[in-house]
Amino acid sequence: MKHLKNFEYMHRVGDIKIGEYVLLDIDYKYADNKPESIKMKFFMFTNNNIGRVTQILEKTVYTIQYENVPSIIGYIFDINNAIDRHISEIKYHAKTKEEVEAMIASEKYNL
Repeated sequence: MKHLKNFEYMHRVGDIKIGEYVLLDIDYKYADNKPESIKMKFFMFTNNNIGRVTQILEKTVYTIQYENVPSIIGYIFDINNAIDRHISEIKYHAKTKEEVEAMIASEKYNL
């Protein structure tokens, strides 16, 4: 039951704080669906990598910093490998990276 509480917390988007870890879910409809396209590489990177909230710009806009951003999409991010995203694009958030990783694993294996 302890894990269910963690997952329950992670689904409540709206009370995100600086320092928390997030996973985005940006809609692919804005990409041209070619695997080699820059947009598709950006969407795949942000939807499959965990970022950390470093700043709250507005009530619904967050600055999210990433590690190991591929150079091909690096120009999309600022000098600190960060990008501003709307709350509607945040799929999961948690205080620790491990909690987000656990949620990804549970979704992957339909747990």
